[in-house]
Amino acid sequence: MPDAPFRLRWFCTLVPVRAAGPILEVGCGNGQLLALLARRCPRARIVGIDRSPLQARRAIATLESLPPVSRPTVHPLALEGAAESLGSAAFPLVVGMNVNLFWTAPAIAGAALRQLLAPRGRVLLGFEPPTPQGRGALRDRVHDALQDADLRLVEEHLPADPASGAFALSLVLRTRRGDSGAPFRR
Repeated sequence: MPDAPFRLRWFCTLVPVRAAGPILEVGCGNGQLLALLARRCPRARIVGIDRSPLQARRAIATLESLPPVSRPTVHPLALEGAAESLGSAAFPLVVGMNVNLFWTAPAIAGAALRQLLAPRGRVLLGFEPPTPQGRGALRDRVHDALQDADLRLVEEHLPADPASGAFALSLVLRTRRGDSGAPFRR
C-alpha cells in the first residue's frame, strides 16, 4: 500500500512476518494498517475494531481489494466492549497506532486488554505527534499514563528516519500476583 503514511508502513515492519496467530488492531480507522498487516502476515487471522461505525465501514471498503482468504474482519466496537462482542477470542498480538485511549483512560484500556490478550500476549502501540519535535513530550505523557494500564514496557522502537516523530512501544500485561519483570519505566 504505497499511499499509506510512513508511520503505518514503518509500524507494520515491527510485526513479525511469520505471525500466524490472531492479531487485533484497535482503532483501525480506514483500514490502511489492516491492509498492510494482511499483506505482511498472510497466514494470520486479523481483526480490526473501531468505535466509529463510519470508520469501520471505511475499513471494510479499503479491504475489499484483498483476497477473501486473507481479508481482515472489521467490527464497529470500542476497545472497552470488544471482549464481550468478540467472544472467547484471545489475541497473542494487539496493535494500535495513535489510539488515545491508552493515554487518556489507561486503566480502562488495561482492563480491556486483560480480557483480550492471550497468555503471554504482547501489545504494540505506535504514536506519531503532530511534529517530530513533539515526540519527547508525547512519549513522556504515554509512559506516565501506561503505568496505570497494568502494562510493562518490554522494548521501545524508533524509526531509522530521524525526521519522523513516530515511536512504538512493545508491552506486556503485568501479572496480578506480582510481576516478575521490572515495572513500567522510561
